[in-house]
Amino acid sequence: MASKNWSISFRRWLDEHNQINLRKLKDLVSIFAMSEEEDKPKWLLNKNGLFSVKSIYSRLFVEDPDLPNKKLWRAKIPLKIKTFMWLIS
Repeated sequence: MASKNWSISFRRWLDEHNQINLRKLKDLVSIFAMSEEEDKPKWLLNKNGLFSVKSIYSRLFVEDPDLPNKKLWRAKIPLKIKTFMWLIS
């Protein structure tokens, strides 16, 4: 996929609208470098890329005092409501 030579065939003929959409899709995908390596999740809040409760706690409560969720987590409402409000925000 790293090369930009596409060899795609369709069973049906593409009308003009679908051909334009296909070209747009090719343009969007061509900017990404693809490889045969397996994708791996990476946690961006830790230097080692692994999730930790400490990293998320630090992000929510310590590092950024202007975080919009700060008031939510300190509010005197049930945890399930806080969690719901956090998820929808």
